[in-house]
Amino acid sequence: MRTSTIWSNDGIFFSLNDNASPKGIRNRMTVPSQRSSWESAAMVELAGRIGLHLPDLPLPVYENLFAEDRLDSHSAGEMPADQRHFHLVLGHEWNWLTDILGDRIHALEPYRQNEQQENGILQVIPEEEGTILVVTGTSPLMTLHAARALVAESFDYKSLLQNGHVLLAAKQGSGPREARPENRRQPSFYSLHNLFTTEGIYQRKEGELLPTLDVSLSVNRAAQEETVAFIELGARLAQAAGAVCFPLTHTLGETAASERFVVEIDTAVEEKENQQKLQLSNQKRSLKLISHSDHLVAFTRDILDEGLEPLDSWKKDTWRHRFSQLKSSSPDVAIRAQLGMQAFTLHQADEIQTLHVPEHLFSPVELWQTYVGDREKDRSVSLQMEKEEPIWAAEWKDAGELEEIQAYLLGQIEKLQAGINPVGSLELEVTTTCSEPTFHEWSQQLQSKIHEQWGLLLRFVYRDANKSGLNWAMQEVLPHIQELAGIDRVELRARAFQPGEKHLDLVHRFLQELYPLDSILANALDLSLEQISLKLMEDAAAPMFSVAAFDQSGREIEAWRWEGWVESLPYMPGQPKKGNVMIPFAGIRIYEGATGNEIASKSFPTNPYRFWKWYQDSVLPQVLEQVGSNPGVPKFSRLECHVGMDAVEKKLPHLEENSSVLEALHEDIYFYTLHAMHDHGKRVGDPEWDAPGGILPFMHVESGAKPWASVALYAFPSEHWVWYTNHEQQREVIHPPAPELFAEARITEQTSADGRLAFSFEGVGEPRLEKECGEWLAAAACSAQPILQNAPNLQEKKSIWEDVFVNEDVQGWLDERVGHIPGSVTPIDFSLNGSWIWLVELFAQGKAGKSSSRLEKHGLYKPTFFINARHHANEVSSTNAALQMIEKLSVEPALLESVNLVIVPLENVDGAALHAEMAKESPCWKLHAARYNACGLEFAKYRFQEGVSFGESRVYPKVWERWAPDIVLDDHGIPSHEWIQPFSGYNSPPRFPVSYWIPSARMYTIWRELTEATHEQRIAYESLRSYLTKRLDEDQEIAADNKSWLQTYRRWGNDFDKVHFPIELSNGSIAYTRDSPINRSSHDLIERFPEWVTADLMTEVNDETVYGKELAACRHAHHVVHQAIADWMKDRPIEVRVCQEKWADGVTRIGLQRTRPL
Repeated sequence: MRTSTIWSNDGIFFSLNDNASPKGIRNRMTVPSQRSSWESAAMVELAGRIGLHLPDLPLPVYENLFAEDRLDSHSAGEMPADQRHFHLVLGHEWNWLTDILGDRIHALEPYRQNEQQENGILQVIPEEEGTILVVTGTSPLMTLHAARALVAESFDYKSLLQNGHVLLAAKQGSGPREARPENRRQPSFYSLHNLFTTEGIYQRKEGELLPTLDVSLSVNRAAQEETVAFIELGARLAQAAGAVCFPLTHTLGETAASERFVVEIDTAVEEKENQQKLQLSNQKRSLKLISHSDHLVAFTRDILDEGLEPLDSWKKDTWRHRFSQLKSSSPDVAIRAQLGMQAFTLHQADEIQTLHVPEHLFSPVELWQTYVGDREKDRSVSLQMEKEEPIWAAEWKDAGELEEIQAYLLGQIEKLQAGINPVGSLELEVTTTCSEPTFHEWSQQLQSKIHEQWGLLLRFVYRDANKSGLNWAMQEVLPHIQELAGIDRVELRARAFQPGEKHLDLVHRFLQELYPLDSILANALDLSLEQISLKLMEDAAAPMFSVAAFDQSGREIEAWRWEGWVESLPYMPGQPKKGNVMIPFAGIRIYEGATGNEIASKSFPTNPYRFWKWYQDSVLPQVLEQVGSNPGVPKFSRLECHVGMDAVEKKLPHLEENSSVLEALHEDIYFYTLHAMHDHGKRVGDPEWDAPGGILPFMHVESGAKPWASVALYAFPSEHWVWYTNHEQQREVIHPPAPELFAEARITEQTSADGRLAFSFEGVGEPRLEKECGEWLAAAACSAQPILQNAPNLQEKKSIWEDVFVNEDVQGWLDERVGHIPGSVTPIDFSLNGSWIWLVELFAQGKAGKSSSRLEKHGLYKPTFFINARHHANEVSSTNAALQMIEKLSVEPALLESVNLVIVPLENVDGAALHAEMAKESPCWKLHAARYNACGLEFAKYRFQEGVSFGESRVYPKVWERWAPDIVLDDHGIPSHEWIQPFSGYNSPPRFPVSYWIPSARMYTIWRELTEATHEQRIAYESLRSYLTKRLDEDQEIAADNKSWLQTYRRWGNDFDKVHFPIELSNGSIAYTRDSPINRSSHDLIERFPEWVTADLMTEVNDETVYGKELAACRHAHHVVHQAIADWMKDRPIEVRVCQEKWADGVTRIGLQRTRPL
């Protein structure tokens, strides 16, 4: 056995299925029940080294790591029976060693009897059933040095140890030593609330993921209670680190190095005092645990259970979490805590009858009940939400396009009938955005009126102005072409759009209006898509739309043509350089009934355009004026717009396609407003206008109604306070304290007596706040428990297979399964609107029973796959796929022996709530206004920024801190149907570099490709990309859908414009790449942490917005990607190295590192 093998899965540890991750120790270590302080210190050293290695440390530590006065039989419950044992025997006393080892002890006699030199001794005794490693010495002190040499691997020489051979361990290990690194971050001041974090005793080393523990435990007594307490401290503090500095102890006659943090125990306390105390000295850089020995072990374990609990989640309400929240750099967190603390004090004094909380602070309502109520006394607080009011509002009404068309028509008829040759009948082709039922009602009333007045016979023809070319073809062409015989092929034609001045419209602008006529005709005529061609007519005199049918010989059987109504108008008023757009208009053509000759024609602004002009010319300038030069992001909370009118809203006979006037207007309002405000920011030199606030267009389809609109602007709150009514019904306001009062605040002492905690502080700006804070923290400490997230009020139980989920559905689903999920379910943060954001961490935990499980260690031994679902809330299906993966791993967890999965099932919880609200009236729209957070921000851009005020931007940094994932997948979506913006060039938003006008795939991927990737990174990245796209191609359902959509995307997009409709393929599916330069301030993980992240990619499925079978198909596509990435990861070779640094002050740093990228 080589010495390096001792601390491996072939030595003291064991693993399952040859995994790198150790499951535990093979046998408990044998130690004497009667021992010296040096032997106690040696036990602490060994416990620290074992804690460094184990992801799951069984509790209580002492009982699970040590067996007194005997060789342990087979303590590891998970270890297969055929595994060899490994007994570590620690002790100095010869008779005791003889009792334990029997005849095996003879090999030690020459070294123990050598009085010339004191040595620590390590003896390896191989046996048929396993190995015995004896740690002893010529004295108790030398036994400690032997243990220290073993844990620090500081041997005089390293050799193959054979039966009967010993390895002498001198007092100081030999070999070159280097100066202690100077780049270690140490806090200026420590505080008890975050002492066991990287803000406290743990130190980050540049270039390493896991922190270093550099403390010295002062083991000066051999008392059992102190030994057990120090062993608990040593093992559990080491378990939370990626590297530990040894020796971990100092004992009698030794002092800790001057730079090391010291932990001491003082049991000189009268039992009757029943008091435990934690004393933190910033001057001495030390922590002292003060307790009577009878209570010391329990006190220590409580400290560790509480002190090692992560501060980044909202799972528990403890004094540590409360104090951390008071000091948070995120205003939304700190303000709630500070106001809650003050309200608690008033509530305790019976001052508050009702607490009034403004809307922007009201949720999570559980926080206010937790902060202000008193669980110990079962006293809740009465809460009332104060609704926000708009700072500006406006309204608009209009008579509508049909009124104007009617007035024009009546005027024309009056002229005709007053002329020399009055007509007897007219045919009237009216193009309008009004719905067909409304049009027919209007035309019948008008027909009666005209016939009564002039005796004219009228025939009305309805045309849909929204997709006028397609509507004309389906009304005029489709019925006739189905009657023709011998059709072999059909040609769909449109005039090429080639204006003389700048326009945002694409060259096939008019052809786009015919989509998806090819599929509709192919189905109706039983032709293949290859028999229906698309053609642009270069002749400026060519008709806007035409269709021709041909027989097998190529002879044209019949042709149809039509001219729609459009007007070229400025895209952005006052910005001629932005160009024009071809805007659909309403119109009327008047034909003489007898001859069919056109008599007159005229175009008219549509109802949506009438609103649009008011919105462009009046609303947006007034909004900019109201906001003014308001600094920061966002500029306002939301701009809420309600628009109602009668409008076309119908399903088309092809997949998810529809014709919707108001869906198009919804998209234009949202994206144009963002563009206009971005442009305003450029003009005034304020780039923060790129994230102005929430733009919320609510569209109301109202049959027969005249067009109307109302707009309201809401400010983003800059003042934060609550108020209460006292018992005299007087109003009192509570303001948060000045930020500087808590900036340097820290807790330096905690005293526990009779179940009550008291705290001492330094750096709190006011004595009043110090007193209030102490009482508020004590209230949490007395009954620390989980924050009871309110159970969702679910009106229906949804299925992950076909239903769209909102956050309440996710929470309800997780609540039902939380006991069966292998890992943890955590509310990792709350959103801007105060909804919980859930994090599910899936990993293979240790044996049944209580254990300390460290996420960072699971991430050390196994690669971690992070799935982020529903970043953009209108892209609905990834939540379902995320829950499907959780469900699958709950039933079949074997994958977790090789890979950790970290899943956020619904990141943008506020966006999902908005999407659900908008979908009540318009369930199948794309609803892009719901893609961002509650104040309209692309919150991804604010990840890793200090002081961010929305929890959705804190999710990625928290996941990175907890897991440092190897592969990051951000699941997204694209429209399920055509994306029309008639006032922005018809195409999807002009600010986008590529077009999302029509879907391009069932599933495609986007890969962030490091421009400065190493050879190893590139090999891993290319391997994963090929593996994943191959799995997509092997799935028959996805491959067929991808092939069909790619054909459509080529025909209607790429064949005419390769810039806006690019194609990049891998194994038959689209797989785009984006250059990603290394950028340490980036919000993208692969750019920010290029050394650690193997791949950072996005998926896109066509799920905006889908239900039922379509949602199931999108969910399935996501799931195939999830499973493929996990399968690729589990087959990667894993190498975890032990790294050693020897420092000049006698300290040896032992660290564990996994080779990355994969």
